[in-house]
Amino acid sequence: MNYVGIDIGGTNIKAGLLDESGAIRDSRRTTTITDDLDGLLRTLTSLIAKFQSSVSIDAVGIGIPGLRSKKTHRIEMSPNIPCIHNLDLEALLSKQLNLPVVVENDANAGAYGEWVAGAGKGKDYMAYLTIGTGLGCGLVLSGDLYRGAAGYAGELGHVHIEPNGRAANIYDRVERADLVKVDLFHRLVMHAAFGFRQSRKDQSRAVLNALAQLRFINDLEDVTKMSMRVLVGRLHLGIGRTDAGAVNFLEIDFPTGEAEQMQLIAQCL
Repeated sequence: MNYVGIDIGGTNIKAGLLDESGAIRDSRRTTTITDDLDGLLRTLTSLIAKFQSSVSIDAVGIGIPGLRSKKTHRIEMSPNIPCIHNLDLEALLSKQLNLPVVVENDANAGAYGEWVAGAGKGKDYMAYLTIGTGLGCGLVLSGDLYRGAAGYAGELGHVHIEPNGRAANIYDRVERADLVKVDLFHRLVMHAAFGFRQSRKDQSRAVLNALAQLRFINDLEDVTKMSMRVLVGRLHLGIGRTDAGAVNFLEIDFPTGEAEQMQLIAQCL
């Protein structure tokens, strides 16, 4: 039996002809058409036809960079290939080719391939990273491919990394000028709390510098209150980001009601 495996990337498409042992017998490569569905379909069918010219093909497997629902088989979104948004690509291609076609998230497909026939063979736990136009991750947990509740697990490229990348709702009630005062106050507090990590001379100089700037602040009591509000807000956001990051990465299913709570957390990120 012979199979075609296709990796659709945001920049290039790589295709391979494999036998039933998993050995690659032939390979081809071309540029990805990202904004024209008909053009992309012609590219895919042309690649498969070239393999069919030498051997019969029994099935086709395709990896795509995007969110594929394991419930509906539709590609809910693909940031780098917008023409396949909300599309059941496997049903469409299967009809055109008259062959069984399976479409999977590219990182999941890569993880499964490595687990079955590559570096992860025989492993019960494995993580597979895709580093290309985008960043993805496929997971094998307890001896099985882990997709999450709906098939979206492992989206490492969408994990929140920079906490201060965008102003969050907690700052809406604090003016920018007040934040300058708050940061000065924080600097003094941090030097007082963690000054033991510095020499006594450096600690004294740092505290004096902070005090020299704070002498321009008359409303120290208000700044203190604002500082506490911002500090607590940052703590809450930190916890929320950690929880939301874990939920997004593992794509955990929640009972009715809790999903709405997680959406509220996500709105703060």
